[in-house]
Amino acid sequence: MRKSSVLSSVGFRACILFLAGLSACPFGGNSQVSAVAQDSSRTATPSDAKEFFRQATRVNGLTGAGLQPWHIRVSFKNIDQDGGPAGQGTYEEFWVSPTKFKRIFSGDGFDQTTYGTEKGPVQTGDSLQPPWSFETLRYEFVRPLPQEDRLDALEFVEYPAAPDARSRCIAMSGPLRVSMSDSGAASSSGQGVLGVFCFDAEKPLLQIHKQGTSETGFHDPVLFEGRWLPRDLEVKEKGKVVLSAHLEVFETIEPVNEADFAAPADATRPPIILLGARHEPGQAPVSSGVPANMLVTKVDPVYPPIAHAARVEGTVAMQAVIAKDGHVKELRIVSGPPMLQQAALDAVKQWVFKPALQGGVPVEAMTTVNVQFQIPGLPAKK
Repeated sequence: MRKSSVLSSVGFRACILFLAGLSACPFGGNSQVSAVAQDSSRTATPSDAKEFFRQATRVNGLTGAGLQPWHIRVSFKNIDQDGGPAGQGTYEEFWVSPTKFKRIFSGDGFDQTTYGTEKGPVQTGDSLQPPWSFETLRYEFVRPLPQEDRLDALEFVEYPAAPDARSRCIAMSGPLRVSMSDSGAASSSGQGVLGVFCFDAEKPLLQIHKQGTSETGFHDPVLFEGRWLPRDLEVKEKGKVVLSAHLEVFETIEPVNEADFAAPADATRPPIILLGARHEPGQAPVSSGVPANMLVTKVDPVYPPIAHAARVEGTVAMQAVIAKDGHVKELRIVSGPPMLQQAALDAVKQWVFKPALQGGVPVEAMTTVNVQFQIPGLPAKK
């Protein structure tokens, strides 16, 4: 199934991309990788911040045109406030196209496999949103930068606080908040910095991504299918490492075995996210807030000790599907500090609502739930 296998430690190190310049790596005789490396080294680096960022989206991660089917596996460890282990697991993905892939999250009591199909993704195993570690890893390895077709709506400026003279940092700005009206219409308010991305000064090789009090470091870059991937990755919260990951496998898939991507008969659709005015037949849109008189049972979240110690505060926003009997049927994270997301999920999935009525008949409903975390004694964030 696989064209190239895991590199030996010697071969792997030999193919590390040195920051002083691009180096073509054989990767099991994959001449395409070598050719892309040479072409990239001759590409002029744009001086304009947006154009530099646009170029970066094409050479970091595993998205965009021209990709051969690929397979990666990443192992990770969560780290507590004292620097000790707080859990571990693996993220693995086999990818052929946006509608044909297999994604596996496994570890710490959570197991979920998602299959891409022509009719949308289906999954087996745990039905709820994966813990933040899994989602973080997939985005940072596969899609660490916004998609290229979304860049025109954003603003990019040089950020002066680069780590050193060998780095170039760019601040990305856009709408700070997107809200939904009762009719499902989306609106945004306010502009602000959405993140700061630091690259190698001479080429768009991603090194650091900063967002709020979080910082992701991309280390030991390797070139694969013309894209850079970090061999090692660290996520910090207020300067403390909370997640470390290691890229164990990165290889092309040839030939593609269709049976490997066939979803089992018991696979089901993942939880629904309300992104606009559309909703499933028989599901009534509910106001984006949860009125107090709609809640029958409310369970308060338990503040994660590591988040409390790191003084992490904020609001976790979730999309929920409420069953006809008022219980939470499906729940998915929309936004919020990663260290607080699982605690919010654990609490809200125990909530019970009054059933939504349509023509006097109970129906499933969708709503947005916001859970705010604030450390007692600290001033509330505005």
